[in-house]
Amino acid sequence: MDIKDLKVFHTIAKEESIAKASRILYMTPQGISKIVKNLEAEMGCRLFTRNKSGMQLTESGRRFLEYADKDIEDYYQVKKDILHIEQRQRKVVDLLSAYGIIPLQGVPGSAGRASVC
Repeated sequence: MDIKDLKVFHTIAKEESIAKASRILYMTPQGISKIVKNLEAEMGCRLFTRNKSGMQLTESGRRFLEYADKDIEDYYQVKKDILHIEQRQRKVVDLLSAYGIIPLQGVPGSAGRASVC
């Protein structure tokens, strides 16, 4: 299981449909079904009940979703924190402008001070 699998699981749970999730994620329904089967095998339980109206989370699926959402959030927070560390070490400051975010490198006088991100 990896972060991509958790994002797929989250999207299916939110949309309650493999077809809708496949359109959102630009994946085939078969690929999404395989991820669900692999997650269920790894967890040793059914995460969804399947019926004509779509996919519904089981009790185990609802619990798994709580942890998946937290893991997804933590993943992006770690990526953001590491980016800030790397920018500070390279003395890169992001400058927000009307044209977007512009990274400035080697900003004079920025040694020892926190970068603006």
